Amino acid sequence: MIRITSIFIVSIFCSAFSTQSNKSKLTLELLNLMHFKETMIDGAKQVITSQIMKDHPAPSDSLNELIDVATQSLIQLVNEDTILQPKILDLYDSFFNESELIEFVAFLRKPVGQKMIKHQIDILMKTNSISQEWFQNVQPKMTELLTKNLLKRRLKKK
Repeated sequence: MIRITSIFIVSIFCSAFSTQSNKSKLTLELLNLMHFKETMIDGAKQVITSQIMKDHPAPSDSLNELIDVATQSLIQLVNEDTILQPKILDLYDSFFNESELIEFVAFLRKPVGQKMIKHQIDILMKTNSISQEWFQNVQPKMTELLTKNLLKRRLKKK
């Protein structure tokens, strides 16, 4: 009886390890399909370029060189990194189960999935820009509503 129980426990452990390993492989494939490193470098390059252009509005050869060197340095850091990717793998593992990862990978293999990946940084950057602009425009109204609602709440408490 003890032997059967031991075999059962070992098989459960191996099964769980195998599933986790498969899940990790799926997550890694997901990151590869999403061009994780390239996308991260692209996004960082846009931020670096934006910051440099904000600080130095007149483009010049030296600024372009600075952007190129910054990008090459970032690529080197990403390629040598051993900390970031495992953390990103863990992050995806915490949000998606194995069957969801299978569906996600299947979607990203399709042309529409690749199109989404191709434009994700641009969409994110433009969404942030639109959101910031919107908030700046509604900030006076937000202040007015905040004051009005705080006043109402304080009057109700009296």
